[in-house]
Amino acid sequence: MFLINEPNEFPEEAIKKLRNFGEVFFKDNKYDPNDIKVLFVRLNEIIDENFLEKFPLLTHIVCPTTGLNHLDLKFIKSNQIKLISLKEKFEFLEDIHATAEHTIAITLGLLRKIHLATRSVENGVWDRYPYKGNEIYSKKILIIGYGRIGKKVARIFSAFGAKISAYDTDINKIPSEYACNFERSMKTADIVSIHIPYNDENKLFINKKLIKSMKKESILINTSRGEVIDQDALVNSLLNRDISGAALDVLWDEPDPINKKLKELVLNAGERILITPHIGGFTNESLVKVEEYVTDLLIEDIT
Repeated sequence: MFLINEPNEFPEEAIKKLRNFGEVFFKDNKYDPNDIKVLFVRLNEIIDENFLEKFPLLTHIVCPTTGLNHLDLKFIKSNQIKLISLKEKFEFLEDIHATAEHTIAITLGLLRKIHLATRSVENGVWDRYPYKGNEIYSKKILIIGYGRIGKKVARIFSAFGAKISAYDTDINKIPSEYACNFERSMKTADIVSIHIPYNDENKLFINKKLIKSMKKESILINTSRGEVIDQDALVNSLLNRDISGAALDVLWDEPDPINKKLKELVLNAGERILITPHIGGFTNESLVKVEEYVTDLLIEDIT
């Protein structure tokens, strides 16, 4: 009845709860697709029409994420499949801190060249001189998207002694001390950190013109979704040294985002690029919380 498509470290407590209502299968088990009524997914696969047609009796899809661009929402809706996710579960998500913390981690990693310094030591070299970095203290930070994560990120950056500005389409969200002129702040910020959801309105929100407007010393941080940035424009900007750097946890075309141009960027941008494989929300603490939570939501819906 239940299929867990990415079972690695799926919480035992959640599995026990599910077994009270039916048989639980993992991806590599033998099972009849016709028996599957509930599908648990994460981010490792595109869940499109071709994938979903294998399960003709599917009634529910359960996904412990806020972003849903890996799901064929049109097919899901047209086939009256109930989708359970973290989207708009604001009260619960207040206790999830992983992505905000990772935003700071990759910012520091890029500024202090931690990834390169570590690699140097692994290669048997003990030399600090190539890795002189920069501090967050006193930097001008522009937070784009002042929702749950944006607020957390602003608080942490503020604790470092940074100067915060914030932009959101809902201007009522922004504290008066963070209010700014968006275009002007893009031109003057040392660090631009993106925390907007991916939707039709936000696709390519950070476009070529905005990237071009950033000063050469600035860096761009993205732990949102890859598609909110014009990735080709960003890559060209980094290769041409138009901005100082970028730290990215998300890319276009996940879960298979590595293409020729990205390989060229990683090879040639050196200290100016840091990329992690969408691990912002992927912590021991958060994974247990979110998967037990969506499991409880499912059980509530089917009982």
